[in-house]
This record gives sequence, C-alpha cells and structure tokens, in this order.
Amino acid sequence: NADYYMTDNWFLFKNFSYIGVLYNNEIKTLDKLADSDLWFGDSLIVWTSTLNETKVFYNGQISRLEAWQINTESARIGDNIFAYNDVSGNFKVFYHGELKTIESYIPAFFRVDRDIVVYADYNGNFKFYYHGQSIETSMPLMPEYWTGEDFFAYYNMQGQLMVWYKG
Repeated sequence: NADYYMTDNWFLFKNFSYIGVLYNNEIKTLDKLADSDLWFGDSLIVWTSTLNETKVFYNGQISRLEAWQINTESARIGDNIFAYNDVSGNFKVFYHGELKTIESYIPAFFRVDRDIVVYADYNGNFKFYYHGQSIETSMPLMPEYWTGEDFFAYYNMQGQLMVWYKG
C-alpha cells in the first residue's frame, strides 16, 4: 500500500519501508529501510530509518542529520527549512544544506514556514531564525500568532494586529 506526495519540486512515494523520489527525471531510492517518520518541503525530504538514524535529502544528496532518532513530535518542516529538538535537548535547524544548533534548550513552542522558524526564548519573547540568521526581539509571547512566507503576525496586548515582515 504505497503513499504518494507531491510538492512544487517533488514526486515522493513511500511503500512500506521504501522511500523514492522523482529527481532529475529519474526515480532515486532514498532508503530501503525507512521508518514511519517522513517530512517533506519544497527543497528537502527528511526521514528516520529503521536503524534510528535521521536523514535528509537535499540538493540531490542524502546526508545523515543525526545518528539517532530525533524527537519526532517536535519536528517541523517548511519550504527550505527543517527544525527539531535532538535527544540532548538542543534545538536545531537544517537550512540550505547546513545543520545548526540555534539553542541549547527546547523551546516551549515553535512554528516553521518558508525560510523562517518562530519560537519562544527564555525571556518569554518571540525569537526568529530567518534566512540563516537568529533574530532576538522584545515582542512578548501572545496566544494568537501566525507565520507565512517572510512574515509573522500576532495581536498585541492592546488587540492591535502587529506584523513582522522580512526582518
């Protein structure tokens, strides 16, 4: 019983433990021992293997992100970006072929969209990882907020809609 997925750039399929992708007009085998965890965006595909490794397919190459399985409940993918917490409690981002530890703690929450990760810092403010840069803010956490391509929006304490756009 195969599952099929499509994005702007991928035709991806999973059949039991096999993951394949149509890449450059050819079917490329990503893994023959894949586990059930699979995330995909426009430019990357991430999965866990039955050996508990976390792998990524980016720019035609397969790389190992982690030698062990990540916390799958706290993994999120957007176009061009993948964010997760590792087993040691580090908050990491894979973006444009680079894996970076952006915090040494697990954020209380985070959201991911194209080229952006929004999360809570230790001071109770919103913090961004945007186009490869960490950006600290003094914007306090609010219960309602949204992310999109190059923006973040929320209602402040006065009920005004606030928009953070491209930094």
